[in-house]
Amino acid sequence: MSAVGEITGAEGVEWDLTDLYTHIDDPQIDKDILLLEQRAAGFHRQFAGQLADRLGEALTAEADLICLYARLRIFLDLSVRVESTDEHVQQRQGQLNESFSRSSANYLNFMDHELAQINESDYQSLCATDPV
Repeated sequence: MSAVGEITGAEGVEWDLTDLYTHIDDPQIDKDILLLEQRAAGFHRQFAGQLADRLGEALTAEADLICLYARLRIFLDLSVRVESTDEHVQQRQGQLNESFSRSSANYLNFMDHELAQINESDYQSLCATDPV
C-alpha cells in the first residue's frame, strides 16, 4: 500500500467503463438485471430435474448466465471503487446483489443438489459423451 502523497505512476489514470455501460444510470443496467432474473428462472424451468441427462447443455446455459452477471458485477464493483462515497452508486450495486441473491436462491440452487446425486459412473459417462 502506498503512503498518502506518494507517487505511484498511476496519477491521472482513469478507467473507461463505457464498453460495459455508459454510466451508473444507463437503462441497460436495469434491463440486464431483469434479463438475469428471467434467464435464471428460465434456466430452472429448462434444467431442474434433468441434469443427469442434460449436463453439458445446462453448463453451457449456466456459463451464459454467469457472463451476464459478471458484466454487471464488474461494472458496478469498479464504479464503487471509483465513487466509494457515492450512495447512489452503492445502491445500484445493492440492487444487483439483492437480485442475484434472490435468483440464486429461487432458481439456481438445484445445480449443487442434482450434481451431488449423479453417481460417479454416470458422471464419467456424461463427461465422455457430452460435447461440453
